[in-house]
Formats: sequence, structure tokens, C-alpha cells
Amino acid sequence: MWKARSKVALKKKKGKKWGKKVTGVEDYGESMKLMVEAYKDAAKDKNKKEKSYEDAEEYSGDKLQDAYRTGNLDLLDSINKYNSVSDAFDEKFLYKRNEIQANSIDSILKSGSTLFVGVGAAHLPGERGVIE
Repeated sequence: MWKARSKVALKKKKGKKWGKKVTGVEDYGESMKLMVEAYKDAAKDKNKKEKSYEDAEEYSGDKLQDAYRTGNLDLLDSINKYNSVSDAFDEKFLYKRNEIQANSIDSILKSGSTLFVGVGAAHLPGERGVIE
């Protein structure tokens, strides 16, 4: 978590240095609230799946890292779906946050502003991803 926040801070600092407007596409407090709710929902989820990276070579942690490094979003999405242990968790931690981020991006673009966006790679692909 610390590394992610320090990277965000560095990007904000560079953006300001270059005279760019810097804003977020999700509120930190809101995303932390959703994360807590996601863990609570997952704990109550009666349909938890027993999967792990070790179950199948094609869905291993190494393959996930390769997909991330090469930008293979389809493979990244497939591996994340395979290894998901709770649909209830994914709903809040991933999909609800995707909606928030996509709506923020859309609002910024509609204002006529130029935009560079950085979001976690897992938020990009799939039917409910930020790209869609």
C-alpha cells in the first residue's frame, strides 16, 4: 500500500511541476470504505471458491506477472477471474471501483480537459472494466 501511495504522490508532484492539473479518479477514503465492505461481504459469502495460483500452471502467479508486464489484459483478466475467491468481494473491490473511476474519467473528458489516467491494471479489462 505504501509503495502505491508514494508512486501516486510522485506522479502528482511531477504533474504539478509541469503545470498540469492533477486530480484523482477515485476518492481514497471512499475506496478504503469499499475495501472494508468487500472484505466483510467476502467473509459472509456462502459461495466462496477454493482456488489459488497453484491449482493450474496457466493461472500461476508467474503467468499473472507476465501478463501484467507484457500488457496482456485479456490474460490478466482471465487469471484474476480464475483466482477470485469471492464474487461478493470482486463486486465492491473491483467492479464498483471500476464504475467510480470510469465515471470520473468520463466527467473529466466531458469538461474538455486533456487527460492522462493511471489505474491499476486489474481495473482495465473485461466487460465491467474501466475501458468498457
